[in-house]
Amino acid sequence: MKFYKQTYALGAGIWQRIDVGGTQLVILQGDNLDVEFLSHKSAHADVGTVPQGIRFHVGDGFDGVRIKSATTVSATVIIADDQVDLQAVAQSVTVASIADRAAGSVSPRHDGSQAESIAAGGSAAIPQNVNDRSRTIQADSDNTGPLYVTSVDDGAHYLARLDPGQSVTFNSSDELVVVNDGSAAQGYRAFAETG
Repeated sequence: MKFYKQTYALGAGIWQRIDVGGTQLVILQGDNLDVEFLSHKSAHADVGTVPQGIRFHVGDGFDGVRIKSATTVSATVIIADDQVDLQAVAQSVTVASIADRAAGSVSPRHDGSQAESIAAGGSAAIPQNVNDRSRTIQADSDNTGPLYVTSVDDGAHYLARLDPGQSVTFNSSDELVVVNDGSAAQGYRAFAETG
């Protein structure tokens, strides 16, 4: 099951585009948001202003979502391709920097506030850990180009593209690889949820 959860700081009246597709959208946080579903299969669907806690099921699926608020607000969304168990999402979790957890095996060690660097044309492995519920990879906002995330089992295909400042969450404990196929070094942060 694909599962994406992210919190966005929305500026008043500014659309936030989320290029993650699925069949389920849940607005966990953020009241009175304008929501628009994006799809290559059919016309865009503007559903208007919705309350916090609303859940959408789109049978044909969607390729992305746009959200905005009339006021400055934090909005948390979940996008999935299967039914979302909100009770499981609300359970207590611990979020830790993967670099801190691997103390000594990742250089330099950091507290999660400093990005790890990947040389031009290089990659960085995020090792498997069976205790992880999910992993979040965030591209540094100062990057000059995209990073890509792939799995060790399927290195020929990218699972996600991360433009500067973007992040993606994988509901998996499998090993992931962050790839920089650009011509300059790029930074990233990796976090794991356990619990």
